Amino acid sequence: GAYARGWVLGLGVRGAAAVGVGCELSGPFAAWLGYPFDSVTCWAGWIVAFGLLALRRRSPWPVVGLAAAVAAALYGGQPEGAVVLLGAVALFFAVLVLFGAAAPERGRRRGRVRWRPALRLAGGLIAGVGLALPLVAPATEVSAASIRRAAGGARGLPLHLLAYLGFQGYDGLPVTGTGGGGLSKLFYTETAAYVGVLAVVACVVAVVTLWRRPVVAGLVASGLACCLVVYDLGTGAPVQHLVTRLGLGTVALQRALPLVGFAVAVLAALGLE
Repeated sequence: GAYARGWVLGLGVRGAAAVGVGCELSGPFAAWLGYPFDSVTCWAGWIVAFGLLALRRRSPWPVVGLAAAVAAALYGGQPEGAVVLLGAVALFFAVLVLFGAAAPERGRRRGRVRWRPALRLAGGLIAGVGLALPLVAPATEVSAASIRRAAGGARGLPLHLLAYLGFQGYDGLPVTGTGGGGLSKLFYTETAAYVGVLAVVACVVAVVTLWRRPVVAGLVASGLACCLVVYDLGTGAPVQHLVTRLGLGTVALQRALPLVGFAVAVLAALGLE
């Protein structure tokens, strides 16, 4: 899926392969292998690829593919993964459409929102949720009576763990099983963020040189949003408290880390090319 997304973005074989390898071998994705969480987030590439095609082409097939990918992600069976994935995807496409509208068109000072492609995109996302309702509807009743109601998930990771994007270290590593350094309540899977120094540098190159591209703006926005909900900025964790007030207090927000790695991997491939 990540490779397909790179191909849709116009990257060459090496660039698309860099996206796939970067996503597959990133710390967040590798750390969750074997858990249903990856069964949800692994569809991010396909969702974005079909969504971009739905914006560009009038054919109904990208919309069908988008709906199928969204439904498959929801059928992955991990509610928190679905929440953070759909939230990040929605933000990415919203910024993509609005940033594209702000860009000047030929003969015009300002661009304009192209409503028909946006409606095709929204239709595909809504149809995907509809396809998953046979699972989602009863699942909400079951989860309401489960231990998930008592779980306190909306807490941020210490900000210094952001350094793990460039340097390996899972605060305890798989050997000990639980986090160290005051993170005894967190497993290493929830602190793993590694993508590598080269990927971080290439990501910065893409942001600096390609910031006018709507896709880059969307990636930056979704990646930063995921970082804000993952990491505690201090002074009372304002972002986490806001999410709790919105009714998502039982969502383990640190599990948005795979989407941070996903955004960095795509930006790194753009920077490499």
